[in-house]
Amino acid sequence: MADILGIGTSGLLAYQRALTTTSHNISNVNTEGYSRQRTGLGTQIPEFIGVGYAGTGVRVTDISRNFDNFLVTQLREQTANYERYNNFNALASQIDNMLADQNAGLGPMMDEFFASVQGVADNPNSIPARQVMMTSAESLADRFHFLDNRLRDLNEQVNQKLHAGVYEVNTIAQGIAQLNEEIALARGAAAGGEPNDLLDRRDHLITKLAELVDVKTVEQKDGMMNVFIGSGQGLVVGKSTLDLRVQYDDLVQGKTTVVLDDGGKGVDISRLIKGGSLGGTLEFSNSILDESRNALGRIAAGISEQFNELHQLGIDLTGQLGGDFFKSFNPAVFVPSGNSSDDKLAVSYEDVSRLTTKDYLLRFDDGNWKLTDYKTGQSLATAAATEEEILIDGLRIDLNSVVAVQGDRYLIRPTSEAARWFDTAIEDPERIAAAGAIQGSEWVNAQGMPSNVGTGKIDNVTALDPTYLPLGDDITISFNGTGFPWTDTIDLALYDVGALNANEGLAIDWAAGTADFTGGGTFRGINIQDIGNGPWDLDGVSFTIDGTPIELSGQYAEGDLAGVASHINGVLAAEGLTDYSVETHQGQLVFSQDGSEDAIAIGSVSAAARNVGFVNSAGESGGAEVRFTVDGHEVLLNGDYADVADEIQSQLNAIAGNDYAVSLAGGQLTITNNTEGTGDVVVAGQGAGAMLSGFFEQREPEALNQLSFSGIEPVPAPIDYNPNTDGGATYKLLHNTVDDSYRVIKYASDDDIGDDEVAMLSFTFNGLPDDGDAFVLSDNPNAVGDNRNALALAALQTDKGMIGGTATYQSTYGQMVSRVGTQAHQASINKDATHTLRTQAEQAVQSVSGVNLDEEAANMIKYQQAYQANAQMISVANQLFQTLLGAF
Repeated sequence: MADILGIGTSGLLAYQRALTTTSHNISNVNTEGYSRQRTGLGTQIPEFIGVGYAGTGVRVTDISRNFDNFLVTQLREQTANYERYNNFNALASQIDNMLADQNAGLGPMMDEFFASVQGVADNPNSIPARQVMMTSAESLADRFHFLDNRLRDLNEQVNQKLHAGVYEVNTIAQGIAQLNEEIALARGAAAGGEPNDLLDRRDHLITKLAELVDVKTVEQKDGMMNVFIGSGQGLVVGKSTLDLRVQYDDLVQGKTTVVLDDGGKGVDISRLIKGGSLGGTLEFSNSILDESRNALGRIAAGISEQFNELHQLGIDLTGQLGGDFFKSFNPAVFVPSGNSSDDKLAVSYEDVSRLTTKDYLLRFDDGNWKLTDYKTGQSLATAAATEEEILIDGLRIDLNSVVAVQGDRYLIRPTSEAARWFDTAIEDPERIAAAGAIQGSEWVNAQGMPSNVGTGKIDNVTALDPTYLPLGDDITISFNGTGFPWTDTIDLALYDVGALNANEGLAIDWAAGTADFTGGGTFRGINIQDIGNGPWDLDGVSFTIDGTPIELSGQYAEGDLAGVASHINGVLAAEGLTDYSVETHQGQLVFSQDGSEDAIAIGSVSAAARNVGFVNSAGESGGAEVRFTVDGHEVLLNGDYADVADEIQSQLNAIAGNDYAVSLAGGQLTITNNTEGTGDVVVAGQGAGAMLSGFFEQREPEALNQLSFSGIEPVPAPIDYNPNTDGGATYKLLHNTVDDSYRVIKYASDDDIGDDEVAMLSFTFNGLPDDGDAFVLSDNPNAVGDNRNALALAALQTDKGMIGGTATYQSTYGQMVSRVGTQAHQASINKDATHTLRTQAEQAVQSVSGVNLDEEAANMIKYQQAYQANAQMISVANQLFQTLLGAF
């Protein structure tokens, strides 16, 4: 039965509990992971008193915590993201700072080394220069070793972080599992009541776990929380846990992976962990650390292989062929312990310019060799058991080097160890092969004197494969051309402002009234020289054509060339010379016969320029030797030229710089002195003031000229040589390794070389040799002063011999630095962004679950007053009771 005492007692007890909860909140204001609790109050079951229900007091309905699962889940996600990027950035920045450092990076050391190579090229006989080159090579090797060691140190740091992180994950997982069991027992003992402090401790542990890995949670009906990591792998299920462990990769030396124990079997989940500090560490290891080691090794392999290839093609100061300048090595191959044997797969570099930064896994499965990308698992190649090799990405994989057994695997790491293995092999500076191994020379007679007659020249002789060195026997190249026939003969006239005395040409001197037409040429031009102001008087001017005398008469206004031409054509017609005609062209009178051939134009003379008449209107020329001088500078025309104006200007520029301009217009060549402006250009040849003529002809071949070879068996077939089209071309001598034959090609690209052919040597050929001229390819017996191979070695610095022929060593390193820097910078941006998001998530959680001391102080006063009021009710009940007792 309800009474004042019972109701007061219920209130006293309820508010005592409320004060206790408030005290608990205040005491845990700084407890990490604590959620503010509140005491729920409700009325007790009322009592029926006949006229209705009377209240019986208050009771504590529950003690709950202020908790928002959505906000806490967001906090865990942002915590995992922040720890991932923070850890990734901290590790990536170490590589970025190291590679980009001007003192610690590789770039300056490569520049220093190739500068020393150029120093040997500049002075190939200098022992000090050679010693500097060796010292620079050793410093370059030391820098590769330093960078590789730092990357290996970072790899060890990664392994330590993984070990520490996995241990912490397992410890937290065990704590969550234990709390799961305690929570389930507590809920059962309290008939479903929530053990708030235990729940807080468990949620706090899960949040701490999110700092290490990304987590997902699912609550069971009994209150236990299942925790999943990665892509859904169960770490905590009820009160059971699955342990993580760090395990060394059975293929990649020094590399660790994170595995989840599942029924005694370890499942590699390294690629599934994306968040938390463990996720950031694994991501750094896979995307930057491994990639950087491989990228650094690619540069080391490129320099070592390409430098050695060229060095082997040279001659040192002792007259010996160059060997390896850097120590030679092959791609690293790792054999797992589970293979049928310890036999190591043979892999070699086929073309380092095509190397990537990939690692490859070769596995024999179902009767075939299968090659995949080790990191991504992408299939790259398949070969039957009967095939001998796989060629891929600049590698040659020798499948015959091991026995094909089902399940056997081989990890191929082409560049990962290259920086560690990079080192110098040469110890004696005299052994630096700065000279070319093969030389090309003109044939000499018995007295040791050059005996060639023509202008042919062999140059750029280069050995291409050390297998064929030394040559031993000389290789002779003979020119057996039949020569070019003279066609479209052209009478070339060169003249000065002086008297125009005829020499195989026609000149009309108006003042003297004479014309002289000598020589056997068919087509001649007429030059009209103005020696005063008009009119022009033709009276008394005469000449003969094919024995027929021609006499001119009449007076014409100065410059009336059309009138003069009309008059001459009338005279020709009257004399029956209908095959001949004259016309005006570019201020000239030009004779022609039948109109079928180009006539020579002997042009007008001015003080600023002199004109050279020539043949065909296309400006093509060639043929017999013509010599003349321009202001004392000799010009020699003795070849076939697509543009005679360009040839003359080139020769003048080689002698006198850019003082002269030579142009072609309207059938004339005009030579102008750019420096002297309007000053005279003196063109002379066989005496000053003379008009010179010579045969200047275009040549068309009746039969191709050929270069024939001897001194090598079997003798390769002759190769066509046309100086008009083949001059300056590169030729290569090829050896067919299958049928042991040889051939010479005019090289355009590697597509010209057959699969079974090896390029032995190359050379260029220029000029027009005479029939019977010969040239010799021979071993270079004297390397003193020869720097051809050193120049080729120095040129490697600027050659695009990396990344498929698109990058130099320096730009390849620059791409490596840029890639690391970009990833580190992006991680820094992501770290800052996720830090802000995590802070916001923490604030959101605190706004719901955090203890507010002001609020708790107010609650304490409120509950204290209620407590005191209920105590007063008990006092009133006591007074009533005493009054009743006193009534008796």
